[in-house]
Amino acid sequence: MLPSYLLAFEKMNVSQDALEEFIYIVSHDVRADLRALRELPQWIREDIEATGVALDAEISRNMDLLIHRADRLDRMMADLLKYSRIGKAQSFPPTNLSEAFACALDLVKRSQGFDIISDLP
Repeated sequence: MLPSYLLAFEKMNVSQDALEEFIYIVSHDVRADLRALRELPQWIREDIEATGVALDAEISRNMDLLIHRADRLDRMMADLLKYSRIGKAQSFPPTNLSEAFACALDLVKRSQGFDIISDLP
């Protein structure tokens, strides 16, 4: 039988996978509706203008605001979609931190008498 902390970790991984899948599905579906929502004010504007009626300035501003907010929501959904893909698309090789630290120190100009001591293996 696994210790309780390992069981909790397993549940957390399952929960994380379920969350990522949920985010992916929802963001994909919502983005499709947002694209339609973004187009709607433009279609209304074109239909009104086709009748020869001039749009009131306040109505025009409200339509622009609706388009702007739909664009903002679309960006948020796109970011959630990116988040749900983190770790799935790429795997990173192990990094030798001692070498990385040494390279970083070589790039830094240190003042005379200033020493950096590392306890990395």
